[in-house]
Amino acid sequence: MKTIYDLTISTVTPLHIGSGQTLERNFDYAVHERQTWVIDMDAFAEQMLGEGGSRFERMLQTVPPGQLLQKEDFQPNSPLFRYVLRGVPRAAATGAAIQAHVKNVYDQPYIPGSSLKGALRTLLLRHAYAESRLKLSATNLNHSRSWAAQNLERELLGRDPNHDLLRGLHISDSTPLQADQLLLLPAQVFGRRAAGAPIDIECVRGDAIFSATLTIDDYLFENPEAQQLLKFGSKRDWLTNLPQLAHTQATERIKEEIAFYKARPGSRAASFYRQLAGLTKQMPAASFLLQVGWGGGWDSKTLGYLVSPEDRSALVDRYRLGRGQYDKNKPFPSSRRAIARGTGDTAEPQVPLGWLLVEMKGRK
Repeated sequence: MKTIYDLTISTVTPLHIGSGQTLERNFDYAVHERQTWVIDMDAFAEQMLGEGGSRFERMLQTVPPGQLLQKEDFQPNSPLFRYVLRGVPRAAATGAAIQAHVKNVYDQPYIPGSSLKGALRTLLLRHAYAESRLKLSATNLNHSRSWAAQNLERELLGRDPNHDLLRGLHISDSTPLQADQLLLLPAQVFGRRAAGAPIDIECVRGDAIFSATLTIDDYLFENPEAQQLLKFGSKRDWLTNLPQLAHTQATERIKEEIAFYKARPGSRAASFYRQLAGLTKQMPAASFLLQVGWGGGWDSKTLGYLVSPEDRSALVDRYRLGRGQYDKNKPFPSSRRAIARGTGDTAEPQVPLGWLLVEMKGRK
């Protein structure tokens, strides 16, 4: 008693889902001919120690591995390297960090099912909140900033994991891609005018295609005993109508992004979002846009545009989300994450991160 959908997931912009691993220059990677070569430390140690014995062992205690590599070591398919990234980090100092994208044990990037399900959970929570006509208040919000919406989620989606609507939704990890689909790109946090420090990140390129499956557990919605216990009612329609719900919410979010980037004249990000708005008008019924990963920020993981300026002002004050006095007539949050061009405060946002085009096709 399951309904299965095949998902075809195309990256519209570069995608970064952090693995929690940081790669450091000359320790984890080396730079050669405008490429970043990630070192296989086991193979490196085996070769170096095999060639020089105790002499290389003493050298490895004082010299970073990347500085022991010779020009002739940088060969395609060399066992000394796990994979090679197009692009180089901005910082040239030993120890300069790269934030790694999540990969499987074969160094193949993929999209975790948990990342997709988390984005869809936010989507469903927004829809449930809009349908409920509730207002945010001290009675349905927690004191903890990290768990502020927990009470609201329980009220709208289910009081505990056993009664949660998302219990009926299962999403697989995506199929993995080869490491040559990864790029090294500079990202920054951009305010309305200034820009933060640059961050080098591994990203899946902006034209990659993944596959995954989405499964709805029909038993929880159709079995009389399960219905009586869980009281999901007609909420199964929310899951089968995900493309329509996502389309509505993506349209609203894109409007907010265009408004934000208008404050940066000439920004390519504003032009990108205008093009994305055009795409939403000609999208097939079974397809939708979804933003996942590091680039979405606060706005992609909260009720966002559904909160009135007055409520948003109260939330910023209550949870100390802003710096200084919050002006409810200005956008919040006051910054976005994007791929950068240029350096320092003169850098400009090029494209945002993590926008996916998802096609949801039911199996027969």
